[in-house]
Amino acid sequence: MSDRMTLPVLPLRDAVLFPGVATPIGAGRPATLRAIEAALKQADRTVFAVAQKENIDQVTPGVLYTTGTIARISVAQSSGYPDIDRQVERMVAEAIRVCRPGGHFHVIDAILPVAPNVFKTALFRLDRGNHPRTLAHHLAVIGRAARIVEHQVLTGPLHDTAYARLTATPMT
Repeated sequence: MSDRMTLPVLPLRDAVLFPGVATPIGAGRPATLRAIEAALKQADRTVFAVAQKENIDQVTPGVLYTTGTIARISVAQSSGYPDIDRQVERMVAEAIRVCRPGGHFHVIDAILPVAPNVFKTALFRLDRGNHPRTLAHHLAVIGRAARIVEHQVLTGPLHDTAYARLTATPMT
């Protein structure tokens, strides 16, 4: 007998989820967060977890394998984006408050590798995998709180680091 199910699709980057295995999933892409939120609204909290053929942000059916795993989200921790974003914005606002007007301060944070690198991405997720952020997301968050004077990416063996120099003038 063949039963049809309609489930949220959870695309997995650089990972495969096998049946019976519990694994943490770092979710940050809007579509991934929507899939998790949709699963959490269901009584059984299930998703169709399927690996991507390519490591890209804009997922379409063509970049997903056709075989995956029906998985249950047992412990849902938010990706942290809203909470972490607010925390970063508050830290930047506090730095503005204690700096001389027009002075500068620096924000340095680990980010997902800018250049695709499976090894670095895997190590980053082990090292700081709760809230992986892209460079664009990191700059957007701090840019909402203060004016970015300059920024650069410092590459490292475990993860890349975003460095930003900000001026102590609040955004209006």
